Amino acid sequence: MADEGKKTEWNMAMAYYMRVSELLDRCTEYALDENGREWYKTLLRVLTEARPKLTEKEKNEVKELLPGLVDAFKTLPRGKHMNTDLYDSLNNFEDILRELMEKHDMLIPNKDEVTKF
Repeated sequence: MADEGKKTEWNMAMAYYMRVSELLDRCTEYALDENGREWYKTLLRVLTEARPKLTEKEKNEVKELLPGLVDAFKTLPRGKHMNTDLYDSLNNFEDILRELMEKHDMLIPNKDEVTKF
């Protein structure tokens, strides 16, 4: 029965990594397509996935970046997908999220976690 619990835990962990990987793949697609609105919404979804593992300080640091993203959208002319300010703001936000996720082993399963199953 203990093996079943470990298998379930492993399957849940792998489902998490796959979900995050898929979201980050979408971020790349939206960045390349210069689709700022979808990139932004997907980054918020990535943040939702990452938030439980972040420290309070990290959560506050990320939260402080959100108004800058909203401001960058305000500079976007109607009907245009992206401008330099928006692209730079979204790219910076994604870089910070990826760094935090890497720090907390949210992007690639940690070798110790893989071998314990």
